Amino acid sequence: EEGSRSRAVEGFRAAGDLASSTLDELSTHESPIVAALARERLAALSSRSAARQLQDVRSSSIPELRVISIRAWSPNTNERSELLQLVEDVDARVRSAALDAIRRSEPNPEDVRLVAEIAMRDPEPLIRSQALRLLATRASDEELIGHLRESLENERETPVILTALSQLGRIENRDAGTAILEQYFLSPDESIRLRAATVLASWGHDDALDVLR
Repeated sequence: EEGSRSRAVEGFRAAGDLASSTLDELSTHESPIVAALARERLAALSSRSAARQLQDVRSSSIPELRVISIRAWSPNTNERSELLQLVEDVDARVRSAALDAIRRSEPNPEDVRLVAEIAMRDPEPLIRSQALRLLATRASDEELIGHLRESLENERETPVILTALSQLGRIENRDAGTAILEQYFLSPDESIRLRAATVLASWGHDDALDVLR
């Protein structure tokens, strides 16, 4: 029953105001997850009371509730420190949701530095990759080169290495980027060699085409 109710609430995401009465009822459901999903939708419909109730479950012991609360988060300087703390959550799903919320909030330089730290030490490869992608859209060119170089020096997981190499394609200092990318032409991993070559080929490096052939 809970599964069917959860699916029903998710289905209301596209239903608009017509679903608000049903969502009001579900927001007090005995299942905290169903109730939180309903409040998330109500908050999206500009229900202030629902938004406040979602804030209350941000510190819940149930990771799914923390994720739902973060998804409904809207940028607010008074809540910023709390959101940044959730980037350190014990649950990877919560950390991922927090990083996405930071991306939506146009982070300031201090936030970007925190994300850089996460990129280097988070135990989950997917989180490290997510943090690197966020850095690539927010850090300055010089900062991004430094972060990516440090990440590549310490990284052993292929998906994260591939993400870092791809983000090097965003930098303007192509001399610095070329020096890093060329080091991966001799990688034993074909996917890494091809990723480095693809970025360099997009910059017009003819020697990279030999790797791609």
